[in-house]
Amino acid sequence: MSNPLSVKGIILESREYKEKDRMVTILTKNHGILDFVAKGTAKLGSKMSAVSVPYMLCDFVLTDSHGFYYLKEVSIVASNSGIMNSLESMAVAGHCASCLKSSVLQSDNAANAYELSVYTFYALSSMPSKAAFIYACFNWRLIADLGLGATYSSCNGCGTDISGSNGLYLSYDDNQCYCSNCGERYCGARRGDFKLVSRTSVVILDKIIESDYSKIFMFNPAETTIEELRSFTTEYLRRQFEIDIIDPIKKLDRGLRFV
Repeated sequence: MSNPLSVKGIILESREYKEKDRMVTILTKNHGILDFVAKGTAKLGSKMSAVSVPYMLCDFVLTDSHGFYYLKEVSIVASNSGIMNSLESMAVAGHCASCLKSSVLQSDNAANAYELSVYTFYALSSMPSKAAFIYACFNWRLIADLGLGATYSSCNGCGTDISGSNGLYLSYDDNQCYCSNCGERYCGARRGDFKLVSRTSVVILDKIIESDYSKIFMFNPAETTIEELRSFTTEYLRRQFEIDIIDPIKKLDRGLRFV
């Protein structure tokens, strides 16, 4: 048996495994996604029962036996318990965890994804009223951290600075951006591949990428702007991941299952 592995990680998923154990998935800064078995967590009074609750930031000590990690010790750093008091936060947290599990793995962007997850789950816990905006911010920053998005500066048609255009056409598939005049000409038959959004939304998208992780959720845009951001980032993420993604808060509005 190798030496124990001490890691700090965010619990993305905790599910039943055998009769009294759980299989836990965490995101770490240096090791990416890790799975481990937490034995005996279903027993009354188990010291390991904390791992039954997702979205917590914890310090873990894991042992490796025959290619499997087993939980030896756990201590909570941040419980993020406020998530469980808000249906919207729970829905968005589930979406975030799913995206992280499917995109990070052991990739080089694990460190950035870990930082994003720490601040995202903390924001959902401490600012549940902003869950819709946090959802849009998470989407766009994850896209950028995966190398699938960038900031907008000039029109791809005429080359002019976009600051003078109120309405901008943004591509769902790459970083193309057209001013309102060029958008009418260049998008044409491809209109379904673009979304017309306000310059305010474009400014916020850029700030989400440019800002520190601790600050990306601090903006307070109008509800109409948040709706634009939710719609655009959902479709952009859907196309990049090539899976069906529905805004989790809209799922709640429709009475659909979100976990």
